[in-house]
Amino acid sequence: MKVIEYESFVNKMKYSKPCLAIRVQCFHMETRTRTVYYTDHQGNIQSRQEQYQEMVIRHSELNPLAVKSWEDTTGDIKDVVGGGSVRLEVQKLFYFGNLESVQKFEEEKKALIEKNKHRDVCIDAEVIFGIDGYEERVMVQKKGAREKLCTSLFWFWFWSLLLLSWPYRIWVETSLPKKRITIKKIVCLNT
Repeated sequence: MKVIEYESFVNKMKYSKPCLAIRVQCFHMETRTRTVYYTDHQGNIQSRQEQYQEMVIRHSELNPLAVKSWEDTTGDIKDVVGGGSVRLEVQKLFYFGNLESVQKFEEEKKALIEKNKHRDVCIDAEVIFGIDGYEERVMVQKKGAREKLCTSLFWFWFWSLLLLSWPYRIWVETSLPKKRITIKKIVCLNT
């Protein structure tokens, strides 16, 4: 995992304009057949036919929403990182700033579903919320803090060349503290 300087990582997310979109997928389920091979109790290789369901997406459409104004309400998260490196889990949330934005969002969603409902048997709509620089999991350190010897790139490659990267990763993951932050935005749409 790349070690990123905490303040710049968080500030990039806090001060970036959020992006909102609605994605609609039109799909149906198909029954497929596959051959499964296994070894019986006598050591012979056997096969059997197995049926499974697979989702087939026939059409997908993304409708970006115009964000008129936004405000970051994350608050002060300067003291999350102590003196060294921390494994950081980042969540993101958004709220609509006014009733008109909620109504505009619902109208756009309803119109997109109505426009695409004839394309297949099932339809699914989801909200896409993006923030520039967002990563779910990252290792961060405080500005000016020296990187721990155990988390340096040298040791990662050293253990990888010995084909022991997975125990190294587990050791790093258990030795570093884990923190969580939530980036919150209030969004108003163009009406």
